[in-house]
Amino acid sequence: EHCQLFPGKDYSNPRVQDFFRLNEPYEEMYDRSKVPRMPWHDVSMQVVGQPARDLTRHFVQRWNYLRRGRKPTRPLPFLLPPPDAKLDELEALGLTGTCEVQMLRSATTWSLGTDETEHSIQNAYIKMIEDSEHFVYMENQFF
Repeated sequence: EHCQLFPGKDYSNPRVQDFFRLNEPYEEMYDRSKVPRMPWHDVSMQVVGQPARDLTRHFVQRWNYLRRGRKPTRPLPFLLPPPDAKLDELEALGLTGTCEVQMLRSATTWSLGTDETEHSIQNAYIKMIEDSEHFVYMENQFF
């Protein structure tokens, strides 16, 4: 039998299935005795400080690379990373708690125009597997 991504009520991919019967938001679309599905919930978090700066820098690098390559004659200014946040600005947010964060990315010629391939995500996965003692659980937005 053909397997496919679970198309929920708010799922839209015209090649697979578009929105349907949105006027019935609580209608059960699948027979749960035949189509198992675990529940989920969305989680969000706020990142400040150096990890946020790293994310911003990566976004700006990607934006400027794509902007330069896609529409070089279009008058669209290049982005500049914002200045580093000052300690008093971070304290004014009233946030509590800290955690250790490691920012990872993949970048190469086609995605960022770099001559060297950066594969810190792959390196982190390999290190996690090598350092494991009993088992490994990995999850990301793709698997």
